[in-house]
Amino acid sequence: QEQRQWQQAEDYYKQALNLKIEFNDRYSQAGTYGQLGLLAENQEQWQQAGEYLLKALEISVEYKDQHRIGITLRSLSRLWQSGNTPGLAAAVAGVLGVSNAEAEKMLGENV
Repeated sequence: QEQRQWQQAEDYYKQALNLKIEFNDRYSQAGTYGQLGLLAENQEQWQQAGEYLLKALEISVEYKDQHRIGITLRSLSRLWQSGNTPGLAAAVAGVLGVSNAEAEKMLGENV
């Protein structure tokens, strides 16, 4: 029952994302990618969660949305600290344009 609910939620978020992509509503896509990331994290799909959250971060940076950047970094921080997402700090560094060490420091402090 619970797994079916997770799947249904994922399907709804993906439908919403497809509409936002179709209508070129890039800014709103960040929130939906973030929700998909949290959904994947709750199901312990670490790699998928990281991919969705990185996409949310990328769009948030593109729009200079500091609030959403902070929210997304906290989620990415949880993933990074779990140890289940190798390469995540480097990917965050690439999106933010900072060094790997700076990204690791941010992820370590952002719980």
